[in-house]
Amino acid sequence: MSSPITYLATPTENLNQVLTGKMRKAIPCILWATVLLALGYLLINSRAGRNPLAEENENQQDGRVFSTTSWNYFPQVKPFEMVAQTGDVFHSRELAGKPYAISFFFSYCPTHCAQLNRRLQTLSENFRKTDLMFVSVTLDPKHDSPEVLERYANSLEAKPHQWRFLTDDMHKIQDLGRSFEIVLDLSSHTDDILLVDKWGRYRDRFKWDDPLELARFEVVAKGLLAETEPPIGLSFETRNALAGVPHEQRKKSWLDEFFLVDHDDRICYSRDFTGNVWIANLFFTNCPLTCKTQTEYIKSLIDRVATPGVKYVSISTDPSTDTPSVLRQYRQNLGIEHAEWRFLTGESSYIRRICAEFFGTPLMGSAHHSTELFVVDRWGNVRGKFDWQKAGSEAEMLRLIDGLARESVPPTD
Repeated sequence: MSSPITYLATPTENLNQVLTGKMRKAIPCILWATVLLALGYLLINSRAGRNPLAEENENQQDGRVFSTTSWNYFPQVKPFEMVAQTGDVFHSRELAGKPYAISFFFSYCPTHCAQLNRRLQTLSENFRKTDLMFVSVTLDPKHDSPEVLERYANSLEAKPHQWRFLTDDMHKIQDLGRSFEIVLDLSSHTDDILLVDKWGRYRDRFKWDDPLELARFEVVAKGLLAETEPPIGLSFETRNALAGVPHEQRKKSWLDEFFLVDHDDRICYSRDFTGNVWIANLFFTNCPLTCKTQTEYIKSLIDRVATPGVKYVSISTDPSTDTPSVLRQYRQNLGIEHAEWRFLTGESSYIRRICAEFFGTPLMGSAHHSTELFVVDRWGNVRGKFDWQKAGSEAEMLRLIDGLARESVPPTD
């Protein structure tokens, strides 16, 4: 960083003596050049911040930014459990197969929260004869006990079977907020009504105090109610800023997805496998025995897996050596031509997090290999680990793969 400049007071009558005629002419040019450079910097950074996984039809309507994004990229809301206004334990599995609108408030807020819930009261009445659920979570669980929430719900004529008011320990509430990438506390209640589909995907958000947004809510909610199966691969317009955004993974407390680079130097997003069962393994190219034998085993396994659409992922645990070009050469040397098999690499500490948090297998130093094969379901959840060297392991793994391929809805736990 350059040192700060100290400007000395110079009498006006001496200024013309300091600056030559050429310097005076150059100043406007320098100022214009500075402005152009600043504009160029802002333009480059704004483009760099665009969502590479969303289609290029992002647009702005009435100040609301929309983007069209594949359903595969919409975030999955993690299962949660809290206490309802009735005093009963409420688990999110009760919402499986039903779209729901979720919002956050506290009962004694006389303005913002009260107005929000009056809007929700109208919406709940409009959808009274449908399966659309409403979930309102308090931001002050110390005050908002089930008894307080029940009185509050009764004041809104909320029906417990359609509109749940939830409370619990604050850490549980904040953990739920992470599914929507929002920070929840009394000092910052959200302006949005968040809409989740039947399959647990966070699909859209709506400003509760905008009539156009509330009208759009009704249209989108009716669309979600009409869905009969997960719309894998289909795209939807949304104001959900999280949809498909490769936000900084290291800031997440726990990785449930990842971005790496494959042997062809293409970005590989774990959500790209949505709708397919996939098998993953950990290896490094300089391993002369175990990893090479395991790779040959997977080559032969591909011919024995009768379930269609299964994908394969091999993640290097030695990314400093295993660049995309090295991985590409490794494939060529072993005669691997399967398009559904991707070899991945990335930043070392990030891969360690993927191994420990996504696959549940901490690395014992760099260039680590594992004899386990990890089976991931159609929704991105690791559902089984199998040691390919153990007798009987393959048959058990193939049965699991076949069962997972037939799943039509994500697991609720």
